[in-house]
Amino acid sequence: MKVLHVTNQFWPSIGGIEKIVLDLCKESRKIGIETAVLCLNHLNKSGTTLSASEKFEGIPIIRIPFLNLHFYKPAIIPLSKIKKYDIVHVHGVSALSDFILTTKWIHKKPVVLSTHGGIFHTPTIPALKKAYFFGLQKLLLREANQIVAVSSIDSELFKKISKKVSIIENGVDLKRLEAVAKKPRKKKHFFVCWADFTQQANQ
Repeated sequence: MKVLHVTNQFWPSIGGIEKIVLDLCKESRKIGIETAVLCLNHLNKSGTTLSASEKFEGIPIIRIPFLNLHFYKPAIIPLSKIKKYDIVHVHGVSALSDFILTTKWIHKKPVVLSTHGGIFHTPTIPALKKAYFFGLQKLLLREANQIVAVSSIDSELFKKISKKVSIIENGVDLKRLEAVAKKPRKKKHFFVCWADFTQQANQ
């Protein structure tokens, strides 16, 4: 099986969604699923154009140009880039997800969309966001084969516009947590240090 992950940003950008996509790709490869990532060719707040293709930790990256309208970044994804994959996994609601869903009748690939909080992270342009989400998104998400809510809050929100919602919360990198747990603990924690400080100050 071959899965194409679609997300606005990926390596060398570092963030929550980028890490989730990276981990998904790495873990999928361990069980024989081929993965690649399609993303925009600029980093956030950067005018630097990144190469159209490269690999990171063995994961092929496909980058495409786009029109930066600040809140909305439309791009034309060459459907030839999608053709060889069995599933398209879109991360987040954006112009990229809109394009993938709008052209599904052409590429005919199953589409999974992970919510990652939707579009209501900030209070900016609330009326426009509501019109976009409860209007256009309600229409487009009919084309999604599955909507994966990463939290119960996302599930409640997306169930208002689709009946295809299930919850799969983001995974945790247990190896990183184990590494932290194995680190030797200092004999003094914050409260002990504060008690020592106040005692010295009162002398």
